[in-house]
Amino acid sequence: MLALKRLGKSDSSARELQQILKEKGVISFDEFISFGKNRKDSLDIPFVANETAVLVTTGGSTGPPKMIELTNENFNSLMEQYKGIFGRQKEKVFAGELPPWVAFGLASGMHMPNSLSLILMINPDYDFTKFPQRYLITKPTYTAVTPLHLSLLMEEIVAREKTRAIDVLEKAEDLTKTSKQELIEIVKTAKVNEFFNVVKQMNKKLVIPQNTMTKLENIFEDLSFNKHISIGGNKVTSIFRRDSEMFFTSRGGDGVFQGLGTSEACTTLAMDIPAYKNCESTGVVMPYNDVEVRDPKTNELLGFNRKGLIAFSGPTHGHYTNPENSKKTNYMSRGKRFVSTGDTAWLNMDGTVGFEGRHSRMIIIDGGFNINPERTEEVLAKIPYIKESMVVGATIENMQQTIAIAHIVLSSDKELSDHDREEIIKDIYQQLDGKIPEHYMPAIIKIDKQLMRTNRGKPDFISTARADEEELNRSGFKMEKGKGYGKSIQVT
Repeated sequence: MLALKRLGKSDSSARELQQILKEKGVISFDEFISFGKNRKDSLDIPFVANETAVLVTTGGSTGPPKMIELTNENFNSLMEQYKGIFGRQKEKVFAGELPPWVAFGLASGMHMPNSLSLILMINPDYDFTKFPQRYLITKPTYTAVTPLHLSLLMEEIVAREKTRAIDVLEKAEDLTKTSKQELIEIVKTAKVNEFFNVVKQMNKKLVIPQNTMTKLENIFEDLSFNKHISIGGNKVTSIFRRDSEMFFTSRGGDGVFQGLGTSEACTTLAMDIPAYKNCESTGVVMPYNDVEVRDPKTNELLGFNRKGLIAFSGPTHGHYTNPENSKKTNYMSRGKRFVSTGDTAWLNMDGTVGFEGRHSRMIIIDGGFNINPERTEEVLAKIPYIKESMVVGATIENMQQTIAIAHIVLSSDKELSDHDREEIIKDIYQQLDGKIPEHYMPAIIKIDKQLMRTNRGKPDFISTARADEEELNRSGFKMEKGKGYGKSIQVT
């Protein structure tokens, strides 16, 4: 899509692009909508379960980007899974936040809601920073988002609640000026996940007249319209799970449900169900899937509570025009074909799946987009003054947001001034522009004396990522709102 956008910048290339698309049988979105407008007839198309429905390109978790072939049964299986979770809810609103060119976004955000008679609210621009505003205006019953979407929504809700609380306190005639100032300071400094309880217990710290306390208890958003928020795409900590669950249920909503999926299956492998939640897991293994865990070194089939590579058996076709990729990830077991996800996980005795993270180096950033760090490192290696580089993913705990950080070692050992450092980083961004996808652009570029290495002399990706996370979380670092894909920022 990035290539198409660039190709269509000038008038001549735009006309050339339109001609190419027309020859390929591609129609515009407006033409598509016009074709379906006011149509009353139905198209009698036979259903073939194992027939290819779509082709999607994915960064994947088991190697470089590849084309995945998904079948009719892939899409219907996911729809049936959600039907089993919340039934057929006619006239309820589903907010399709994830891009439809991502496998899960197409299946959960297009096919599933239409099949279950839901009202589908299509995201107009896929700018995740606008999600809180869209959510609070439209009040959807159901939606599927990444943890970053959820953390931004919680921040926005608390920001609105704090404004109301301060307004109540400033207008309170039954409070002294000193009491007002003290209470306003408590409101301003309260953390997002603690704000509800802070307000509810304010009268324990300071005597507050009942009239003002009643008004304070009415400043919270009414989230009773929310019946199901599905989150996935990134690893979610148990602390964030509990905090977000409490956040929504305390305001009348039905909570948050985490899922684990893969583009190869386009079904949900495991997901929380209303009858059972375990914040230490990614949910219950869903229908249409069989799951097993194997030792990455010996390929031994592991029992319960033992970490290894998780694989699934479900409706899937494989890798389009590349059988070698299918051979690497697909295998037969117990009479079924399994696909290895490249994720480190384990099976719990209660039927849930525990999830540790990606086995490979793949980085999953906001919106569920995958970054293959080696692709960025290849481009960095071609810059003359760069000796070596390493790209890792670091998670900002308070937002459950993972960002890409590039560590650079220069060929020259000379000391750099702050100005020199800024100019080099600016030049690196310029050299990366156009050579990697926009969402691959590192959020931070660091110039180091040397890379961290293991005791065998290899680059130590895990220790580097861990050190970055500690630094980011210790400093309270936050991505600026409005800084979306390709709009990178840097910190010193």
